[in-house]
Amino acid sequence: METEDMVEWTPFRLFTRESLFNIERRIAEEEAAKHAEKVPSESDDEDDDLDEPSQHEENLRPNPKLEASRKLPPSLEDYPPEFVGKPLEDLDEYYHNQKSGASMINGNLAKVGQTGLV
Repeated sequence: METEDMVEWTPFRLFTRESLFNIERRIAEEEAAKHAEKVPSESDDEDDDLDEPSQHEENLRPNPKLEASRKLPPSLEDYPPEFVGKPLEDLDEYYHNQKSGASMINGNLAKVGQTGLV
């Protein structure tokens, strides 16, 4: 067995230009879907609330275990040391379509948003 074949899976991914592109693509897809939902309902005479969140958005909440400045949950404590202090994609699925990320500092997550550290 070669060491190249034994790459261990990790939930941590470096935040790259491709990460930003994927976030922007998801945002654009959601906007297009919202627009597509609005077009048919504009022809209806019913007064629907168009700003209702989708079913997916209703059920999704930020994971309190992955809040900024908290210790990582035990299942994530063994993170690769090469990720410390580097920009990472956010682990919380709630933020999958927001321009945010995280960084590992002393075993704690530091959230990074559009305006900098959160």
